[in-house]
Amino acid sequence: MSPEQRRSYAAIQLQEEKPSIPCPFLSKNGVTRACWKAGGICSLRSYERTHDGIVTVNQNKETFRSTCPSRFEQDDIVYRWIGDVVLANRDAIPVPEIPFLQRVPRLGIDNPQIKRHVGRIDKVLVVPSGNALMWCPVETQAVYFSGKKMLHEFRHIAEFTGEGIPFPILNRRPDYRSSGPKRLLPQLQVKVPTLRIWGKKMAVVIDQDFFGEFSEIQSVNDISNAEIIWFVVSFTPDESGKVYLRPVRAIMTTLEDSIKALVAAVPLPKSNFEDLLKNKLTQLRT
Repeated sequence: MSPEQRRSYAAIQLQEEKPSIPCPFLSKNGVTRACWKAGGICSLRSYERTHDGIVTVNQNKETFRSTCPSRFEQDDIVYRWIGDVVLANRDAIPVPEIPFLQRVPRLGIDNPQIKRHVGRIDKVLVVPSGNALMWCPVETQAVYFSGKKMLHEFRHIAEFTGEGIPFPILNRRPDYRSSGPKRLLPQLQVKVPTLRIWGKKMAVVIDQDFFGEFSEIQSVNDISNAEIIWFVVSFTPDESGKVYLRPVRAIMTTLEDSIKALVAAVPLPKSNFEDLLKNKLTQLRT
């Protein structure tokens, strides 16, 4: 972006009534769809400041980290990839937000309204074939980021009059623990067992940095033995600076091995845990 464009977009975030801004990844096939994410931040990248005060991309951490699931929608690349691997059809149609869970009435309450849908699958890839359907469920998981409100940063950018990129005034980082074990893992634990009964494989789309937070994951030898297929992507700029989504690798594995890789942690020895407990207790008494 030019400095003027950057200031303009930042100033929009300071308005109470914000105009609708098209999402470049959801808008396709001649249909314009608005950005739905508060603040409009669809990716993070690490920057550094030189001794001369010039802001450049951090050469050690220069990758793009997706913070919005709509970032994976670019040009339907992931859907063609998943369709090819799972359904042997690159032209499968992605159908959004299909209800998957229905709430069970509480004890003593018999109200039809209680039986509403309470859980959905992000997308279902479908190959229509007469009365039969070939389909594959797809979940996308971007990373949350932790730190102070972006409003502080937007105000700083809107008021910045220098050339180039203003260096962030506050610290924020991708929060993989909240995004993986706390958010994505429960989704898989709830949905995959039912899909397993139905004979379906779950496709999960994440970026390369998200996958890099996993512990070693055990893959299976064939898709027939898989319950989950991880579709890992990267974001690569071309010579003009435009950033494209690129397929990296597909990992076929089970729910159990996915849980181990996502948690990427083991319990402390009991003695170590109790030592920490004693130290905390001592601090509370002083």
